[in-house]
Amino acid sequence: MQPLFGMNPIFLFLAITGITFVFLGAILRKYPPKRINHLYGYRTKTSMQSQDRWDHAQVYSANEMIKQGAIMGVLGLSLAIITDMDEITSVVIFVLLLAMCCVALFLRTERSLRKKFK
Repeated sequence: MQPLFGMNPIFLFLAITGITFVFLGAILRKYPPKRINHLYGYRTKTSMQSQDRWDHAQVYSANEMIKQGAIMGVLGLSLAIITDMDEITSVVIFVLLLAMCCVALFLRTERSLRKKFK
């Protein structure tokens, strides 16, 4: 794999994905979906049980998406600069980090919903 400006391009893609998460989280925070729907917003069985749950999930998940995006961005940029590993290892690490951030977003939002709406 050819480095891009001396950096691992797969981890640069992780950084770009993180920036995208931050951007989309900011949009969701500023313009959360007002009503329960199946197209836009944080949509799970738990979040769609009531309008109060829905409203809470939208705000919480948007903030969590920004946090997880920042983590991905920092890790991606750091790994792009400091590592020189083969393509397969880079892809595996990329997929694992992306999955971990997505799972963290889901678990933290669901835990917040359960805690707030016992």
